[in-house]
Amino acid sequence: MRKAAIFDIDGMLIKVSSERQFFKYLIAEKIVTTKDILRVVKVSLSRILNLNNLQVRKNNWSMATF
Repeated sequence: MRKAAIFDIDGMLIKVSSERQFFKYLIAEKIVTTKDILRVVKVSLSRILNLNNLQVRKNNWSMATF
């Protein structure tokens, strides 16, 4: 049996958000996990805030040298 996913972006065919319904299905079937969602949020925030090249590293100076 063949399956298809149809998304009604403009709301002409169905009244509810087809994207939300599909996402709820993915979560209910455990196809998408909390870890996946957090990874998407992290990447999205990183790109929005342009933190792609930001690196945190240890300072060369320490309090002991003062």
